[in-house]
Amino acid sequence: MRMFVHGEGFDERGDAELVIRMGNDLENNFYEYRQPVTPSIERDFTYDINDRGGLIVDAEDIWLYDENSANIIISAFNVLKQNRNTTNQDPSEIFEQVGLLGEEGVQGAVLAIKGNPSLDKISEIGLGIRNPFDPTDMNTSGQASLNAEMWLNELRVSGFDNEQGWAANAKSSVKFADFATLNANMTRRTNGFGGLESRFENRSVSDQFGYNISSTINLHKLIPDRYGWNFPVTISTARDSQTPKFLPDQGDIRLTDFIDAVNSDENLSSDAKQDSIDTRIRDIQTISERFSINLSDISKRNSKGNLAKYTLDNTRLSFVYNTGSSQNPQLQFQNKWDYQASVSYNLSLRRVKLFTPFGFTRNIPIAKVLSGFRMGYLPTAVTMSSSLVRNYNESRRRSLADPTSVQPLQQSHNFTQRNNFSLNYNFTQSIPITIRTSTNFDLANAGIESRRSEEHTSELQSPDHL
Repeated sequence: MRMFVHGEGFDERGDAELVIRMGNDLENNFYEYRQPVTPSIERDFTYDINDRGGLIVDAEDIWLYDENSANIIISAFNVLKQNRNTTNQDPSEIFEQVGLLGEEGVQGAVLAIKGNPSLDKISEIGLGIRNPFDPTDMNTSGQASLNAEMWLNELRVSGFDNEQGWAANAKSSVKFADFATLNANMTRRTNGFGGLESRFENRSVSDQFGYNISSTINLHKLIPDRYGWNFPVTISTARDSQTPKFLPDQGDIRLTDFIDAVNSDENLSSDAKQDSIDTRIRDIQTISERFSINLSDISKRNSKGNLAKYTLDNTRLSFVYNTGSSQNPQLQFQNKWDYQASVSYNLSLRRVKLFTPFGFTRNIPIAKVLSGFRMGYLPTAVTMSSSLVRNYNESRRRSLADPTSVQPLQQSHNFTQRNNFSLNYNFTQSIPITIRTSTNFDLANAGIESRRSEEHTSELQSPDHL
């Protein structure tokens, strides 16, 4: 961030300082930049619009580009904040350092910070003049009474962090005849990646990596087709990870700045430095892992025996199991799993004959009207199903105010069992009857008791209890 500065009304460089504050408030959360200003020598100027060379010389005498032009390297504020946090300074007090701008900055420039400002949340910029005079310091610069005037021009930003990134996507599909298929997908994206039409703020600010592998295996292909079995199994696993460019709880401190600060700490051993870096990376990463196994529509057909034809061929089995875990800067962990098992039976009788229970009245006067009454003696369809569904979710949030504190564990658990029965019966040709029943059982309490028993057993078997 650059700006032209002119000062007058005081005698020497250091008698007055330019002050720039940036933050979401200029009292408790701000970055501050200060620099001494050299006053311009008073002299008479003769302006000739046609004398371009003379105008350039006059402008240099007024603005003193080499001495007074502000040149603020914004990334130095990140280093300043990191240095304060590393040395455990009180954030409610102003913390300042000299020399962070290097040779590109103005000689004598000072950077300061108070509170927890972030460059991505700046809503105010304040410009002012500071008198550096300190009556308690005999070597202080400045004057007890200051009368100064400053001109500020062309506050601008230059030299954007035009970091280049790349992205890749790989897909693969393999088919093993009609026995199995294998599909794999991998994605990779680095910091700074964006489309040709994207703006700076739309570019990626995290390193991303993810993969997805799934396979379907037809186990029934190991058995001759004449037996009519169907036994497909689908297995899939996936993982996605994101490592942000900036520390989420700091906003504008790069992860690389944190790593550099840790590596420069001479009080830590090499192993301690690496442990600190690895722990920090784990805390800020967003990671999601998933695993699933699916056994759907396990069935049989073309049985030769009547018993197997009416029982086994009309039965379907299914089982699905999913598990996953995740973490992010807000969640220390989240673990969840669920499964669903079901069995169904569906019998359909297409040609159900009707019988005449009163056929013997065919020759009885008056009662012979009942001789044509026909009833069904078998149901036309019978459907039964039973399913078991259970899921569990547990998570623990992070404490952003105090990372060492442990937040309470949040848990949810559901365990249900459902039965369905349906029967279709043609009482007569014109009077069909349908019977349906459904029952639900909530087994959540039984599941909790079982889990508590398992946890208690594992605690007794742990090394701490032996």
